[in-house]
Amino acid sequence: MERIFRSVLPAVEKVYVYPHIEKSSRHNPYLSLLYAQTTLPVYSANPLFPRYLCSPQTTIMHYHWLSFASLTGLIKLCIKVLPLILFVHRGGKIIWTVHNSEPHEGKYRRANYLLRKYAAHRVSRLVVHTEEARKEVSHLFSIPSSHIALCPHPAYPVEPLAQETARHLLTSLLTSPIPRGKLLILMYGYIAPYKGILPVVSCLQNHRFVHLIIAGKVKDPAYYRTLCSIAERGGNTTIIPRFISSEEEQILFSSADYILFNFSKILSSGSFILAKSYQRPCLVRADLPMAHQISNEDILFTDEEDLCTRIQEVLP
Repeated sequence: MERIFRSVLPAVEKVYVYPHIEKSSRHNPYLSLLYAQTTLPVYSANPLFPRYLCSPQTTIMHYHWLSFASLTGLIKLCIKVLPLILFVHRGGKIIWTVHNSEPHEGKYRRANYLLRKYAAHRVSRLVVHTEEARKEVSHLFSIPSSHIALCPHPAYPVEPLAQETARHLLTSLLTSPIPRGKLLILMYGYIAPYKGILPVVSCLQNHRFVHLIIAGKVKDPAYYRTLCSIAERGGNTTIIPRFISSEEEQILFSSADYILFNFSKILSSGSFILAKSYQRPCLVRADLPMAHQISNEDILFTDEEDLCTRIQEVLP
């Protein structure tokens, strides 16, 4: 990131970040890892005490996840953005990392799109994690690709377990054991519509040699209730609807035969980088930007029907 910071502002002396680095890193170390290699001092921005206004001509503001999903969220966003207008007016530079083509919640889509497009044309630089994401963002916001910098997603420092050891430990996380000999597939992260979980559960119900584990915090309660109803009918799906600790994450990823990604409207995925860090093969929807990052052991699929076919091909 430091190379990008200095290309935007050669005289940069400090960087401020939204959201709060320490609070965000309690659940996901992405931000801490992203700034670990920079020699510049990096601080979490506070909208009530915008210290970045003290020296705007030598300061960069780095913004992540620009969107809102409620009127309360819009008010909070305005509280953050209003001081930034003054910051830019006084010579400050803003960089925005675009993680998704639209917000995960799928609410206020038109308003969010207009807000994000306006921001894309006003900030000093956009940042994405892959070349494919750069092409998509350039098209989405009608801006030249030269305005978009590329910074690879940081790898996660993990310690994979032997699969047999992990499978033994997995029993402590589940209410009922998974029968031996089943192909174990993991869908990891927020339980929400953008993950494309429901069609996968429906698709895999008739595969008695496959067991699907869905693990992560519930983002959409109504979606979760529907998911539980469908999963109960199949009997080959386990749902862990809560925050997953790093120890549990290690067990889940090390146990899985494949990590499944059926996302929509995303440009990068920490879960995918996590799967690669754990050296686990992935099942990836072919129209995702991450499909261009796959290795020989990974499998692409076009839709849920094709997914079932691909899984049938790898069954023991």
